[in-house]
Amino acid sequence: MYQYLDIQISTINFVGQPQDIGTWHARMAVRNMGITEHLDIWYNPDPFTRHNRHKLDVYVPEDPPGGKSGSLAGETKRDLAPVVIFVHGGGWKRFNRRGFSGIHQNIGRAFAKRGLVTFVPSYRLTTPSVFQLGIDFSGILLVLSTAVMLFVRELLSFYTPIASVVLGYVLAYVYRCIKPGVMHPAHTEDIAQAIAWVSSNCESYGGDPQNITLVGHSAGAHMTTLLLLVPRFLREAGAPPASRFASSVAISGPYNVTRMSRRWFLRTLYLDPVFGTNRETWTSPESFPLQAVLEASPNQISSLNLPPMLFMNAERDFNLQDHSNDLLKALREHVHTRAKTIQGLNHFNSMTGVGTPGHRAERLIDLASEWAFGAREVDGEFVVNNDEFLTNGHEEKDSKKDS
Repeated sequence: MYQYLDIQISTINFVGQPQDIGTWHARMAVRNMGITEHLDIWYNPDPFTRHNRHKLDVYVPEDPPGGKSGSLAGETKRDLAPVVIFVHGGGWKRFNRRGFSGIHQNIGRAFAKRGLVTFVPSYRLTTPSVFQLGIDFSGILLVLSTAVMLFVRELLSFYTPIASVVLGYVLAYVYRCIKPGVMHPAHTEDIAQAIAWVSSNCESYGGDPQNITLVGHSAGAHMTTLLLLVPRFLREAGAPPASRFASSVAISGPYNVTRMSRRWFLRTLYLDPVFGTNRETWTSPESFPLQAVLEASPNQISSLNLPPMLFMNAERDFNLQDHSNDLLKALREHVHTRAKTIQGLNHFNSMTGVGTPGHRAERLIDLASEWAFGAREVDGEFVVNNDEFLTNGHEEKDSKKDS
């Protein structure tokens, strides 16, 4: 539980730096389990263009291995600690930096407990397709209508569930017309803007701007990887180029649009609403990481000076291991890459299990943290070089050693 709540009002500007003319900004710092949390900080400096999701949370270790702890001012500055920027997933359509039972908040805390100054941004979302919303709304209406029929026998009819489904899809259509959300590349541009803010301001929280690791899960892994491979996103946001980052950790990301487009439900649920119905947009080098690599020349990729990249997957991961394989094969001549599959995890509990003592998801956070601290090999018996990884298609299961 929270030990105490410390709310401070300070004169800082929209990007969190002290200034003379004094615009007021409320910062909430929650000291919890040896961590200071700075919540709801704007990363978009423009009050006229920013969205309510243009915010991030910061998790600062109380006693990092290098760095300073606590609040923004009034403390002795020591060596700066490594920084992690964690980008959550959700199919570009769902979740928030603290929503969904607080799992992304737990991830921020987990990295901070391991000594990393951690930033967790939100970003604008795409509204799900009418097909997906219709399923959601129809399901709710079917549950409600069934409950009503238990008490109102006159409504007990074959047509009641049909009417619930029809009404659900009508509501879905209306909702999406009213609130269409954003489409690619808006999500990626938001994260680029968040990265620019962190690069300029992380030192105020004890983080080293020269030692930043990008970590993403699912759609978040797609975005962090794409940002490194397509220079214009970081450049236009005013963020450092890919060569300035210490490393990257991509967890269970979709990198290959060709694999996604083969399945009707993936096209309907993800590609059409997020990237549009134009197939040429899907295959653009600015849409998916693998396409960005394949469209570029070897010299162009080498000139990016990409940071070391760790690709991780859960054992049961909707075949996203194949996406990692494809991208590893394309990148292996240009950048130091390593890969790891964590046994006993699926796409979801690799995140929801973080913070639970003894859960396999803690191992995933351990490996990501070691990578952020500068390790460039996955520990001993689990090292998988690129050739072996691509030949086998996945990491060899080692249940005796990894159980």
